[in-house]
Amino acid sequence: MSLPPHEPPPFSLEQRRAQDGSRVVTVRGEIDLATAPEVQQALGARQDGETALVLDLLGTSFLDSSGIRVLVEAHRHGAAQGVPFRVAGSRPVRELLETTGVAAHLELVDAPPA
Repeated sequence: MSLPPHEPPPFSLEQRRAQDGSRVVTVRGEIDLATAPEVQQALGARQDGETALVLDLLGTSFLDSSGIRVLVEAHRHGAAQGVPFRVAGSRPVRELLETTGVAAHLELVDAPPA
């Protein structure tokens, strides 16, 4: 008897403004070559009055090298603009960022602001 093939959760992306003025971009599902451009576009769309940009990856199950590149670029862009970039990641995402050394360059948080 074989197991059914693994079905990744569907990709979704939502944005909201937190009470502290941060813009929160929430991604669910996988960030890979197919979905990374949409995440990059959302992160690059700065808004007036934005105090910080928080990428909520708590519902993200997979992140490949194209997703890591998006995070690094968002961090660099935020630093150049003076807007802090923070990442709230699921355990697998955090482990990947730590293993690759990218975590040392990002501000990791436990959860996005309310």
